[in-house]
Amino acid sequence: MKAASECFSKKGFHNTTMQDIIQQSHLSPGAIYRYFKSKDELIQAIALKRQSAERDILEQPLNSTDVMDILEKLSSHFFGSLETDETMKDRRVGVQMWAEAIINPEILQITNRGIEAPLAELKKVFAHAQEHGTIDKDIDSEALARVIVALFQGFILQKVWDPAVRSDSYLKTVKVLLRNLVPSTH
Repeated sequence: MKAASECFSKKGFHNTTMQDIIQQSHLSPGAIYRYFKSKDELIQAIALKRQSAERDILEQPLNSTDVMDILEKLSSHFFGSLETDETMKDRRVGVQMWAEAIINPEILQITNRGIEAPLAELKKVFAHAQEHGTIDKDIDSEALARVIVALFQGFILQKVWDPAVRSDSYLKTVKVLLRNLVPSTH
């Protein structure tokens, strides 16, 4: 899967051949085809692996009861990780998956499953904060969850298009926006 990700990151899904993946992996065709019948199966496995890792990350800070603490931890992790070459390679593949989801129903299904968990968790966090008066009750918690996810997805696109864009300034701005969303109760 690592070899496939490397190839997809450089050449895209449609320009990468199984021969490219075989060469990159230094494995025999039989070794690869033993686990993956096709390039599509490799794409799906890569998507599922990344989603699993992100679910693990989401579970940690969402156990807090402080909504600002949760949002700052998530922001720091997800935006901060975009400064590594390895993460950006994975994100370039992820952006291609978003595009592929438009035309490939299996990838769309995986993509939708990948977004459902973060949206549901954020919605719960925001609904809980609304119950405790730390977020305005008139805000739609699901819409707010989608806004937060969109901030991340939008920045990924910008970072893929221009790797020189720094996450730190964006993260500072996101934190200011979040602090204005969650007024201090002190």
